[in-house]
Amino acid sequence: MRFLVKRHESLHSSNALDDFLVQLSQRASLDHHHTYIQELRQSSKSPQYSGAHGWGLNPSSPDDELSKSIEDNLEKCRSVAEFLWKLCCQAIEPWSIATSICSAAGIYPRLLPIFFLEQLRQNPKTGPQDISNDWIKFIIKYALSLAYLQHVECLARAYERTWTYAFSGHELINSDSYDGPEAIDPQERPEALLLEVEQGILIRPVQYRIAREICRVDDQFNAQNNYVMQLNMGEGKSSVIVPIVAAEVGDGSQLVRMVVAKPQSKQMMHTLVKALDVNLSKSQVKVLQNMYTNCMESGGVLLIQPEHILSFKLKGLETIYWERPATSSRDISLGTKLLRTYREFESICRDIVDKSDKNLSVKLELIYTMGGPQPIDMSPHRWVIIQRLMDVVANIAQELTNPRHPEGGRFQTIRFLDHRAGNQTIQRLSVELSTNGLEGFPMSIQPRDVQDSVRRYLKYPVVPDPDILKVENELTGVFREKRFKNVLLLLRGLISGDILRFVSGQQRFRVNYGPTSTREPPTMLAVPYRAKDSPSPRSEFSHTDVVTILACLSYYYRGLTLDELLTCFETLGQSRQAELEYQKWISPNLPAVYLSLKSVNLKDKNICEVDIWPLLRFYKSIIDFYLANIVFPKEMRDFPFKLSSSGWDLAKLKNLPLAGFSDTTDSEYVLSLPVQTLDLPEQRHTNASDGQLSALTADSLLDAVTDHRHRISVILDVGAQTIEHGKHEFARSDDDDDEDMEIVEID
Repeated sequence: MRFLVKRHESLHSSNALDDFLVQLSQRASLDHHHTYIQELRQSSKSPQYSGAHGWGLNPSSPDDELSKSIEDNLEKCRSVAEFLWKLCCQAIEPWSIATSICSAAGIYPRLLPIFFLEQLRQNPKTGPQDISNDWIKFIIKYALSLAYLQHVECLARAYERTWTYAFSGHELINSDSYDGPEAIDPQERPEALLLEVEQGILIRPVQYRIAREICRVDDQFNAQNNYVMQLNMGEGKSSVIVPIVAAEVGDGSQLVRMVVAKPQSKQMMHTLVKALDVNLSKSQVKVLQNMYTNCMESGGVLLIQPEHILSFKLKGLETIYWERPATSSRDISLGTKLLRTYREFESICRDIVDKSDKNLSVKLELIYTMGGPQPIDMSPHRWVIIQRLMDVVANIAQELTNPRHPEGGRFQTIRFLDHRAGNQTIQRLSVELSTNGLEGFPMSIQPRDVQDSVRRYLKYPVVPDPDILKVENELTGVFREKRFKNVLLLLRGLISGDILRFVSGQQRFRVNYGPTSTREPPTMLAVPYRAKDSPSPRSEFSHTDVVTILACLSYYYRGLTLDELLTCFETLGQSRQAELEYQKWISPNLPAVYLSLKSVNLKDKNICEVDIWPLLRFYKSIIDFYLANIVFPKEMRDFPFKLSSSGWDLAKLKNLPLAGFSDTTDSEYVLSLPVQTLDLPEQRHTNASDGQLSALTADSLLDAVTDHRHRISVILDVGAQTIEHGKHEFARSDDDDDEDMEIVEID
């Protein structure tokens, strides 16, 4: 096509990547660093590396000759499709008096293209449709005409959008790279052609080759191997490849399960045809088995989430644990039926996994709690000790960074940006705790040699035997006092167990964790986040101390709401030492009239909201009171037993192989052992193919909006693109750049 020109800066991009790899090699120190660099270098040397030959649009004005060529081709394709359709109708038009009368009366069956096209689809039970080969060839010609018509229409739309709305032209380039429906032999596999026509899509050869790789079972990847492959985001995994695989694999001899995460389940539901959902009970296990069998025999696809598969297994184990033993050999229990059905399904299922890096990860874990909830060990002292420990950490952070002291008793933000900051904080923290201790854990009275042993006991995961003897000996060591034993073990886990490093270094407030108001059932604890201000719908932090610290930090950084502060006052009013506790809350900026608890009128919410709440909402002592007396006693619960299953269980060896694909290969070394990576030659360039892209900052996005030649009136989900600004800050900046603009924010 004449509108494609070669990019001359591609060689510069390739050289820049080579220079970058040289710099990485000089800094690499570990084996996996060198492995990563070697794989990235191989990706950059791949013939398909887009940095080696880039294509772009000619920046000149729209080409009238090109536009006319597209219109002429569009008209020709329409004429051919209409001509073949008329031939189809003429071949089966009424041929008797009776059928002619029915046609004239309007009661003769209406002919639609789908009537002919569906003859190309094979029935898993009966095999190919009972029609002649001549009819099959003619219907394929008609389907090809429709596919070519869709191709040219796609080119026309892409051309119009490219020049009318100043698009980058990538859509037009991608459409031009399509080789046509005959690139995939329609005589051999008419299902792919039928999918193109029905869905209005263009199947590229690379997409079909990947689909074929997933479907095949040969000597290289036999039934005892699971494998995953890489394909970039937006390359049609869900919309193109999955339906092809489902059509070819669902032959009636195996049950096809499409495993997707919950965020992709609705989209996949629109793409695929069939999904099953049924409640489990003893009377319905057989019904469930029949439904699965019917789905398999009819060539259907079971759309399922990873949690559904893991839950099926754990539900059977849980039922066996709770139910009574069978009274006779013929009396099969519900749990046994569930597990037996689960094993039968596993033996006939062919799993196709989208986002395999996440769905097959050990991080994807499902836990069934067993027994009734009970208080956690050491409660309520456990969270009180953690709150006091956070005071010490804040003081150390202030000494290391010398910031101005937060106003109003506010807890300052703490993050370890590198390992050196974490090491310094841990070093000072272990010294402070071993020398001065905490409230309720006095260490200043201990001999100097005992303090040194405690310091090493807190700081290092592996402790010398003499230090262990001085600390853990219950006759002469620190453990001789029972109240010190649990406290010291808790502090050791927090410090040498790297829990503090994890929450302060790898977790970022409002990005990796934070509060949520959308959970059902609701929770007042911190939950994991999928992205900025986007709480995970179901996942939780499993470690008790991690949950406690992140809950504390969430409330410290966010502050108390007005209702939460009023709840604190109501709870405080029921205490016998209310006035003493209130004196710990008092902010220096609080008006003198409110220096006594009796002078606070909780019924006047206007005064509370205007005068008291802004001054006390971030005060740490009030937040600690709210957490210790309201949040943690209600939310922090443990269970005597737990059943656990993870994404690794999905990838276990079965009779039929598992196939998956992902946007990245970064997780290939942490997948379970039965999973192999299928490195396709067509995809080796993927990791090195973004050499010409750069990060989009909030200011550059704002400039792109204000400088666009067509006025942009709606911006969706600003927070997903700008970490620096929320919706309000982004709207204010946009308003400053355009004084005539009026902005409305919609939550």
